[in-house]
Amino acid sequence: MFNVHRGVYVFSEEEAVYLCAVRAQLMLKDYNPEVHVPGYLLRHTDDFKDMLPSFITSAFKKDEFEAKVLKEFQKLKAYQSDFINHLLFLQCVRLWQFYGATFFTAQMISTNLKVFLFGIRKKF
Repeated sequence: MFNVHRGVYVFSEEEAVYLCAVRAQLMLKDYNPEVHVPGYLLRHTDDFKDMLPSFITSAFKKDEFEAKVLKEFQKLKAYQSDFINHLLFLQCVRLWQFYGATFFTAQMISTNLKVFLFGIRKKF
C-alpha cells in the first residue's frame, strides 16, 4: 500500500475510485447513508487525504470524484472483514505492470541531473 499511496504507480480514474472506496470501507467501516453524505469525505480531509495520493484527487474535480467514491463505497457494504478488504485492494493492484517491483532512487548523470525512481521486477 505504501507505494500506491506515495504515487509511485500510474492507474486509471476507475481504479482510483475503487481503491479509494476500499480504503473508505477499511477506515470508515460500512457505508451509512445518514453519515456518509456528499461532502463527508471532503469535510473530513484527513480521511480523504489518507485514501489516495494528492495527485489523484487533484486530477479530478473533488466533488465529482467523491460522489463516485461514495457510490462505489455503497457497493462494498457486504465486505465487513478487514482481511477481505485488504484482499480486494491487493487483487486490484496485483494486475499493474510494475506491482511487486523494487524501487530505488536514482540520478541521471548528464548535463542536468534529474532524480527519478528506478524499478526492478522479476518476471514470472
